Amino acid sequence: MGFLDRGTPEERLVIYAARDEPAAETLQRVHELLQRGVDGDRLVDICRRTKTWTMVLETFRALDGDLPASAQGSLAKLERLKRSVWYPHLLVLSKTRQTVRTLLRERGLPFTFIRGLNFAERYYRHPHNRISGDLDVLLPENVWREAEALFIASGFAQGEPERVAEARRMYMGQVELLHRQSRVSLDLNWRMTGNAGIGDVCVDMDEMWKRAIPAGDSELSLSPADCLWDLVRHVGHGHDFGRGGLIVRACADVNALMRKASDEVDWEYLRYQARKGRFVRIWAFFSHFYDSRYCETGDVRLADCVPEARQRSTAPERELFFGSIIGPRAVAGISNGNARNVFIHTNLALLAKLWGVDTFAGLVGILRGLLWPSEWEWRLLTSSAAPGFGLPQRMRFWADLSMALPGILAGSLMRLAWGILWAPAVLCRPRQKTR
Repeated sequence: MGFLDRGTPEERLVIYAARDEPAAETLQRVHELLQRGVDGDRLVDICRRTKTWTMVLETFRALDGDLPASAQGSLAKLERLKRSVWYPHLLVLSKTRQTVRTLLRERGLPFTFIRGLNFAERYYRHPHNRISGDLDVLLPENVWREAEALFIASGFAQGEPERVAEARRMYMGQVELLHRQSRVSLDLNWRMTGNAGIGDVCVDMDEMWKRAIPAGDSELSLSPADCLWDLVRHVGHGHDFGRGGLIVRACADVNALMRKASDEVDWEYLRYQARKGRFVRIWAFFSHFYDSRYCETGDVRLADCVPEARQRSTAPERELFFGSIIGPRAVAGISNGNARNVFIHTNLALLAKLWGVDTFAGLVGILRGLLWPSEWEWRLLTSSAAPGFGLPQRMRFWADLSMALPGILAGSLMRLAWGILWAPAVLCRPRQKTR
């Protein structure tokens, strides 16, 4: 496991300690960092922002008597955080999940939970150490309207104004609901790449449902391959390698799945879905961070499993992407909302999205959507529920968009520059077999 060459001791400590089953080498590195001394308050703050405090806490406990005295204060704070924040939320989340499961099973609607609690229970050795914020349900496209009506009639409310929700349904294949009593958010999805923000792109949903595994009544579980690529796509396309410190938690998820079910992953099928969903370059950038900064000795390297990812990018580009985007965003967590942080994270998100897009046609499509959005796109980009979509509204949108110009320009230039620079080498490579 390559030692992180950037970041503060607290940041490196979180990246090493945030995993379900740390090996002896990881415990040794954590112990060395703790002995050198860390800022306990800063460490706890990073754990909280990245939602990894439960895993870091268990890694500290695994040190037993080797935990330095200076880290005892951090251990106590993490324990209080787990008892006062995570356990109460876990109880509410579990009850709401049971409500969702009962409603869908009784109606006989096929569905599966994606990521979150169900993933942790399936792949983690210590599932309660994987923090989850909300519930994500995937349904076939032909039943989502019935499912939404069922939940609305059973204690859930729409989480957005109707005009925005309508755009999310039509453009993204998703609807956000909120349980009125528990206040738990429920996302209904019927297109796995709907929230990528890269245009009308979707994986082969029919093939995905064919591979789903029965889990009781009408409930299903995704195949290991579908679970794996969804984790990488979600953090890359869905959240542009940021927002809430999702990168580190995604690494922990991938690590848990690979240790338990790597032999069950159909890699040829996964590569097919990566091409279909246009997240091959996302896989390349994520796997570079995972393989070189997170993996332990003996872990399967993701880049070796999807050779197309290396052919869509180069080692210098992957390292530059890490230094420019993944490194700064890995432990950034949720910004405190001041203008400077909003500006930085907005531009980094756009830089990541444009730089990571698979094709030049996709790049042009994103730029078109930003500069001249359709009404659906405009509603989603602005979260506006106000009627009207004329020139005055567009002008206000362009004025707001001006703060994101650095990210738009930098992302476009990086994608074009690296694509043109390495085009001859890519064209000379033998083509991969297609499915």
